Amino acid sequence: MTPLQALRAATGTAGRLLANGTVPWVGVLRPGAAGDALIVNGDPLQDITVTRRVRTVIHSGHVLA
Repeated sequence: MTPLQALRAATGTAGRLLANGTVPWVGVLRPGAAGDALIVNGDPLQDITVTRRVRTVIHSGHVLA
């Protein structure tokens, strides 16, 4: 897998599988979606280990950390 494919498999694809198609906005980042996201320092496509150093967590549109 490429780094992009690995990130998609671990996030959007996994979310859609867990929702079993019942929630159409799972696994997307766009206006009106739930808005869960992690912000990291760096480019995970260049260095996947930056995903271990989370800078900000956004859950349901609210910044948690």
